[in-house]
Amino acid sequence: MTTMKQLRAAVRKVERELKRLELWIPAMSDTQVYLVPIHYWYGWTCLETGNIYIPRVIIGCRPWTLLDVLRHEYGHVFTCHHPEIMETWPTDGERVSKYADEDIGEDFAETFKYFVKHKGKLPKKWQQRPGIVERWKKLRRPG
Repeated sequence: MTTMKQLRAAVRKVERELKRLELWIPAMSDTQVYLVPIHYWYGWTCLETGNIYIPRVIIGCRPWTLLDVLRHEYGHVFTCHHPEIMETWPTDGERVSKYADEDIGEDFAETFKYFVKHKGKLPKKWQQRPGIVERWKKLRRPG
């Protein structure tokens, strides 16, 4: 179960990570992160408002860490403010996770999550995977 105190601390940490990696956009300051009672998703972003919703309790699936959920959802927020990155985002090649296979938006958000989690350094396990390397390079030079 996630508390407001945990959520606030995690949001501050992810925002610091994004700023260090120069992925923070001033307009992201308007993003509100809400704690909602219960859901079967880990979290979601309203693409119209750029707000993030995190359930206090997640039903039925193996949970991600709160930090990973926020990193992923901030990836969606990033595309709200930088939609042009999706115009050139790769549509083929290997992806960082099975969930990234869902669609191009989830592919971006998952890559964004791992990019932030690994502080922009490509893990060795992906260094020989051209599709992932290509995506990683795009995040080093977004927009």
